[in-house]
Amino acid sequence: MHDGIKKSADIGDIKRLKYTFVDSLDVDPTFEEYLDDYNYCADKGLFERHKDLTPFSDRKADWNDDYWQKIKRDLLKNFSRERLDHMRKVALVVLADKVERLKRERQQNRQPAPPPIKSKVQQEQEKLEAAKRQLEKENAEVERQQKLQQQELDRQRQENSKQKKEEASPPKKSSGIASKILIGIVTVGAVVALVALVKEIIIPLLLEP
Repeated sequence: MHDGIKKSADIGDIKRLKYTFVDSLDVDPTFEEYLDDYNYCADKGLFERHKDLTPFSDRKADWNDDYWQKIKRDLLKNFSRERLDHMRKVALVVLADKVERLKRERQQNRQPAPPPIKSKVQQEQEKLEAAKRQLEKENAEVERQQKLQQQELDRQRQENSKQKKEEASPPKKSSGIASKILIGIVTVGAVVALVALVKEIIIPLLLEP
């Protein structure tokens, strides 16, 4: 809504509203830009009671520039809603070329604007940024591979260290086994000596009369 029209409507300045609306259809014969203003004035009851001046013609063949000028002058004399509604219909015919132009412009404005053309500097900058991102990606992959290799080396070192410890452990076990064998041999020897003692001393004593 136009601020000037709202201000005139709020203070009831009918004269200013007449001049504003009489030019509104020349500015925008589609009346799209003034529809809210029109409804605002209608809601506030600012339109005058209709008076018969230039007879309304419903024949589009009569809607020419001469007829258009007459009904515009009549609006300044009688600011009626019926007269302005009739003028809106006539404007679509008398100002048809401007109507089509405005429709095309509005359609173009509704369409998304094409992306701006990038300068060579911007294009080169984007290439550098893309190359930088690719290099960072490759470096990250190299670091990942190096980390995996280091982990594998650490694992192999741990396995080798464990294996060496296991290889060093058997002599201790062998020493233990040898000690057990030696004890066994000593024990057997003691038993044999004991048996010999029994045979040589104890048995003869038992056999004496």
